[in-house]
Amino acid sequence: MYRELLMKSMDILKFTDAIKSAKKTSPQTFIFHSVSVGTLALAICEEIGKVFPDDMKRLQDLYNVDDFRSLCYFSGFFHDWMKLYSVEEEGRFKIQPNAMNNAKELAKQTGIQKSELLIEHLATYAEGHVVNRDEIPLWISVKIADMLMISDITSVTDVFEFAKSGNYRDAIKELEDSYGFHLHYIKSSDRLFVLLASEDIVNKVINGRALISYKDGVVYLTRANDKISLKSIYNIFYSRIHGGTDINKDISEASKRIEECIKLKEEVWTNVNVGKYEVLYNKDGKPKQVNVVFPSKKCNYFEDIVGLLEPNVKLNVALKVISDLKDDIPYAVLAYFLEKFSSKDDEYIRKALNIKDKFPKYINSIGNNVDLYINKLIEALKSRYSSMSSPWDNTLLSFVKKSFTGSDMVDDLPSINVSPKNYCTVCGMPIYEDSVRFKEYNELLKGKTEIWIPRERGLAEIDSIRDSWAICPICNYEAKEMKSEMLPPYIIVSFYPAIPIDLLRSLSFDSSKLYSDFTKEDNKKTRLNPIYNDVMTDKSFKQIYEEAGGDIIRREDVTNSSSKNVKPDYLGSKIVIGLKDVLGERISTRLTKNELNMSLSIVPFISIVYLGAPLFISSNIYDFPLVTRNFTVMSDINYNWVKGDDNYSTLLLLLSYRAKYSALKNYSTKNEFENNLNSMVNEMDLYASVDKSLSIISTGMAVDDKFFSNIKFFARFLNFSLEKVSKMGESFSRSLGIISSILNEVIKDKNPSKHDVIGFLRDGIDIFFKTTIIKEKEDRVNIAASTALNTLQTKYSIGDEMSKRIYPHIRDIFSNLYEIEEKSDRSLAISISNSIVNWLYVLFLYKKSGESS
Repeated sequence: MYRELLMKSMDILKFTDAIKSAKKTSPQTFIFHSVSVGTLALAICEEIGKVFPDDMKRLQDLYNVDDFRSLCYFSGFFHDWMKLYSVEEEGRFKIQPNAMNNAKELAKQTGIQKSELLIEHLATYAEGHVVNRDEIPLWISVKIADMLMISDITSVTDVFEFAKSGNYRDAIKELEDSYGFHLHYIKSSDRLFVLLASEDIVNKVINGRALISYKDGVVYLTRANDKISLKSIYNIFYSRIHGGTDINKDISEASKRIEECIKLKEEVWTNVNVGKYEVLYNKDGKPKQVNVVFPSKKCNYFEDIVGLLEPNVKLNVALKVISDLKDDIPYAVLAYFLEKFSSKDDEYIRKALNIKDKFPKYINSIGNNVDLYINKLIEALKSRYSSMSSPWDNTLLSFVKKSFTGSDMVDDLPSINVSPKNYCTVCGMPIYEDSVRFKEYNELLKGKTEIWIPRERGLAEIDSIRDSWAICPICNYEAKEMKSEMLPPYIIVSFYPAIPIDLLRSLSFDSSKLYSDFTKEDNKKTRLNPIYNDVMTDKSFKQIYEEAGGDIIRREDVTNSSSKNVKPDYLGSKIVIGLKDVLGERISTRLTKNELNMSLSIVPFISIVYLGAPLFISSNIYDFPLVTRNFTVMSDINYNWVKGDDNYSTLLLLLSYRAKYSALKNYSTKNEFENNLNSMVNEMDLYASVDKSLSIISTGMAVDDKFFSNIKFFARFLNFSLEKVSKMGESFSRSLGIISSILNEVIKDKNPSKHDVIGFLRDGIDIFFKTTIIKEKEDRVNIAASTALNTLQTKYSIGDEMSKRIYPHIRDIFSNLYEIEEKSDRSLAISISNSIVNWLYVLFLYKKSGESS
């Protein structure tokens, strides 16, 4: 039912209403805030209903509803309905006339029979008190739900400070005294290790209902008397770091790497099998080095490869390698374990097998007894790994103790009574057991260690000191996961101040809709995504949400629903999206300007899917957007044009970029695209420094017929966005639109040249920039506008009536151009004037083609 309630609430709101800012101090859109409070109210109602069904039955009877869930959800959803119909004046919201009647019309769409009470009565629960005792569960739910979404909350612990205030204290007391429920929290540190385990912690550790995720933890509702055991959290991390849940996969991956090394010189070992030991010696009779048969660049030490696996799993890896290769190349297997077993304990296998000769002399000595030595090797490995098991991982103990606290948590873990052996080079954590070698860690990251050690300078002689660097098992685990599951760069979606757990689990998207704005239909015709038209016509948020690829996962399908490219952080109020998978493009792990430019094309859809949440694009998984009032897109490289004055203008700017990106991609060859895109983005950034709307008409190149054939699909939307983003944009959109329509009336040639269309405006612009000596704005603007009009009159014999229609709009263009010149410099103003001329040509061709009708 939750999915249906979410979809219904999205369908009720128009797009422009849904993305309005709901709060002054945090970036919450109206749709996100309202859905969140509705979701929380529903969750609290459901928990009360499980234990006290009669109370919820009375509530259903009171409001004549079949199911209390819809009543609870929409009571929370409409709690802030006033903000839909208010405008901000001098820092205060002023309610518009007829607001309540408009809100009641919206409430009718919920299907609740007494829907007017959602507005007149139930919405007041967020701020007021309850009168009828039968309404107590609903009042508690809406009141606490509203409290949990207070903008000023920056930590889970803040919630419990607000809970003490008079405004919410009564609801908390009623929840505890009447129903026996208590709110508690788990507070955690922010790192990838925690993110990856967060779903298991929320699902397996909490004895109750996880309600909401904040930046540093989760708040949950429970009636249980048992405290949360820190050991239960430790066990989740232990199972991940020591072999994970898929032991067979770990064995397969590790054994594959080792066998690939051993088989590198298979032809050499095949000769050794038949007694041709000379292949292990040079022509001068000197023995070959170990590196010849086991090249160090491709062959790592066994214990580096098996790393943090449990001892019994390490043994199984070794036994698998031996079993797979002992029949074909037994001498190679033996030599590998003798020479490449461990960098720290390199004599262990030699001593166990009582081999004193160096390589390759011991091969000669072993002779035909290789099977005997293989059996001794197996016994030596069993002996080593059967004696290594330890009941506690002190490094992990230290991490869990320092990273987790809670309002109802007991530390049932043993104390650490030993001193650290080392400290991690990457994160600084104490290391109590053996550390991971930097070489192995580096290889997991494909050599890109600068991503992981931001405190270190670039080192020319890294090989000479790297063995002194210690890596903790947690950083090594994170590197392994990032290599296979979480390869950077990322889009980091952050929710402020928090996000309900049920909502976090449910929001999803179809990544195939991110790649292209065009789809092939059954009749093989190309169809443009209707999202652009639907934004212009202000269709329902649900419709635009689905066109952006948004979907809601049903509750029964939620369990472990995280896909490879999308990782929710249930203890961090965010979602991390791997760009490599969702972009459908080959990209590097370090975010460059080119990768950022590609990423920005999918950003508007991602934002809509996540209800207007702020985004950060980065190679660093710990980056997050700054808290501002409106929706933002941030990165290490920031552009002027990605942020408008409000949520609506920002999304229009981003959708306009996506539209031009699509047109440019279809226009350019594969080799040209990157340069063309960079040219456009750089020009957009310059234009936006003068006025944000000007970035919309920037294309980075001259417009010809080929470019128009690609941009024409988006021309109407781009001109619409130009009008909505700023006052200057509105003036240009209106003036250029009217001029282009008049030109289509007066130009009779079926195939006019570009100069035939825009030559008159260029003449006026030339005069405009040649008359900078004229100090009076009106004089200069009038001279330029008159020049343009004279050229047009001469070329097309335009009469007085037509001249009177077109002249004010030509003049508006030069008036704006004067303002542009004042805000920038002459060179930039000339560039912008060229784009204005290009946009006029686009609009002329668009209207001539009949697409606008």
